[in-house]
Amino acid sequence: MASSSKVLEVSGLEAGYGSLEILHGVDLHVANEEIVSIIGPNGCGKSTVLRAVMSLTDWSRGRILFAGQDIAGTETSKIVASGIGYVPQLENIFAAMNVTENLQLGGYLLSRSDRAAQVEAMFELFPIFKERRSQAAGTMSGGERQTLALAMALMTSPKLVLLDEPSAGLSPMATSEMYESIVDLPNRTGSAILIVEQDVHGVLEISSRTYVMKMGENDFDAPSDTIWDDDRVRLAYLGNIGDDASKPPAVQ
Repeated sequence: MASSSKVLEVSGLEAGYGSLEILHGVDLHVANEEIVSIIGPNGCGKSTVLRAVMSLTDWSRGRILFAGQDIAGTETSKIVASGIGYVPQLENIFAAMNVTENLQLGGYLLSRSDRAAQVEAMFELFPIFKERRSQAAGTMSGGERQTLALAMALMTSPKLVLLDEPSAGLSPMATSEMYESIVDLPNRTGSAILIVEQDVHGVLEISSRTYVMKMGENDFDAPSDTIWDDDRVRLAYLGNIGDDASKPPAVQ
């Protein structure tokens, strides 16, 4: 169960790309060992929140506290070293390298002995990779590649992992397997998870709380199992609310 202390606290975050401001005062927090999701229509700034935390955008104002320290504008490598793992949606593995080599690259900040130990720990956490340690990552299925990207992010034993649409391009079965890997991580690794998704139904099932964004701002947040009871979500995704409005299919 998540503790009450906050591993990440974002307040009044304004960020974007050059002169284009995408985020307009975003607030959110994640407690230790908690899974929190961010949903919203395409283009609302969900992924930009994760990129801003990792200093991959142009930050203008606001606070980003990680474990009580303000990291806004800090160099990305230092953010990783401080204990945040990040799995981008695209280009998150090295296709020509094998599984072991990818994991080693994920632990590039570690000493050689610690890196070797963490590779073995990932084989225990994700047994499928133990038998495929010499397989080229690019020859694996989409779900296996996404799981490998997650394992790479876990190599440094982060306190917080940021996941950007891990279900993108996956089959329903692969998506389900991915979520099964994610939901157990807080208990198995002690990491908190902040996940951005377009597969709304799937992510609501594995997260405890959800933030709904609209046009670069917070719309509202609530416990994940109550989100679809709020007409604002249906309005955001469906455009109108009728008497027969029901949960829509997962948004892709």
